[in-house]
Amino acid sequence: MHPRIWKISVCALLAVLSAACYYQKHLMPSELEGIRERPVVITMKDGSAIHLYKARVENDNLIGDLDTFKTAKSVKVPLVEVNTISIEEFDTVKAISHFVAAAIPLIGILSATAWLDKKIARAPVRPPVSPISCCPFIYSYDGKQFVFDAEPYGGAISQGLERTEWCRLDYLKDLGGRYKLLVRNELDETQYTDELALVVVDHPPGTVIVPEIQGRMHTFSAPSPPRRATDQNGRDLLPLVSRNDGRVWQSDLEGRDPDRKEDAADELTFEFSKPASARTVKLVVNARTTFQGAGIAKAYLGLFGEGLDAWYREIDRIGPANREVWKWYFDEGLFILKIEVETKDGWKPRGMLYGGGPFIVKDRSYVLDIQDVPDTTLRIRLKPAVGFWLFDRLGAEYGEDAPLDIAEIRPVASGGKEADSITSLLAKADRRYNVLSEIGAAVELDFPAPPPKPGFDRTVFLKARGYYKVHLQTAGKPQIDLLGRIFHEPGFAAQYALKTFLGGATARPGRH
Repeated sequence: MHPRIWKISVCALLAVLSAACYYQKHLMPSELEGIRERPVVITMKDGSAIHLYKARVENDNLIGDLDTFKTAKSVKVPLVEVNTISIEEFDTVKAISHFVAAAIPLIGILSATAWLDKKIARAPVRPPVSPISCCPFIYSYDGKQFVFDAEPYGGAISQGLERTEWCRLDYLKDLGGRYKLLVRNELDETQYTDELALVVVDHPPGTVIVPEIQGRMHTFSAPSPPRRATDQNGRDLLPLVSRNDGRVWQSDLEGRDPDRKEDAADELTFEFSKPASARTVKLVVNARTTFQGAGIAKAYLGLFGEGLDAWYREIDRIGPANREVWKWYFDEGLFILKIEVETKDGWKPRGMLYGGGPFIVKDRSYVLDIQDVPDTTLRIRLKPAVGFWLFDRLGAEYGEDAPLDIAEIRPVASGGKEADSITSLLAKADRRYNVLSEIGAAVELDFPAPPPKPGFDRTVFLKARGYYKVHLQTAGKPQIDLLGRIFHEPGFAAQYALKTFLGGATARPGRH
């Protein structure tokens, strides 16, 4: 067998064992031993949450990195303001027992091969392993290592749901006229990528580029935060949604009754200043699907049992089942949200907000028609299903976009028949897919970098189109009655998820 096959086999084994041996550990601020440069999720005493990477304790403060509107930055959180801290913990005893049982046939080859390929070994900046499924992970080469930078087309769980997504790449560097990306399957699924390109945008200094879901690029100079933001109980959300600072709004599960439909959804209202003459508004939104939400998606699929493949085939035919799923997405507020605007005739839907993540999130822009919004106040309403959404920032800006110079760059072959084949498959959307079917499978891609444009800043985006198939045990009969309620009874999918989050349903969501 080719040595590289052995390497991939060992890597896949270790990845699977790691996923099986991690668990979520919740700490109080007094139980901080062992937090050393690792990802943590902090819940604050005011109910907000902060996601930090490379967290560490220094002088009664928790210090770590978070992703902001333009770049990553370090923040300091006083421990006296912290309620709980969650970390990923590794069960060593379980890992050793699993490894001994599974690795004996491979021991002979460990001394003969490097169990991490040199290219893969340059990708150490990674999210925690999780048994949930979502999409391929994209790593940008920053000159020293590959850094986890994007996870495109989440929710495209079958070919009939495949889509294109544009994601800002924050860590990608021009290295002598070349960009380098690593596309890697980190999850228990098969990933099908139809097209993969870079969109290089040169723009005036002082502007930030944010793509729409359809790929159109918009410029922002200084988006205004809401002047007022509240939930259905009148709670002030401004400290959580005014800027990208890692302090996010998320649903409070305490006191929720899953048997009450009104307890399975939140209602968030955002109020912005508006020029009287404005006909449109550009929103910038930083929102993502929670780990609970991504986990329950896998649980929903599990309810199909042995009928899952037949359901996939119906989805892929772009027939009634496909239309039913898209309607379900649009109506239920689980993974896509209606953006409602208060007009002179009441609340009207004016757009759809798409969740990102759950591991990483990028800003998206939404252009809304507000010509029938009176006076100088713009009010926007969202009704997210409980437990499915995190919001870090909403901002509004009016006016025209600045001029842009946009180039779409295709990958180039780096030598060899395999590289030529991969770049050919990814060159355009033609349903000829590059397939990554195992955990650890990866491809490295090179792109030519256009010469810098004098007097302009540059932002690079990933353009990726594809879908993925979650690996599930599909034994057993489909739970027809339950699936019927989830897909056809308004609000029931959120109620079922809430019951699952609270520990009262048979299907359990992914670890978070």
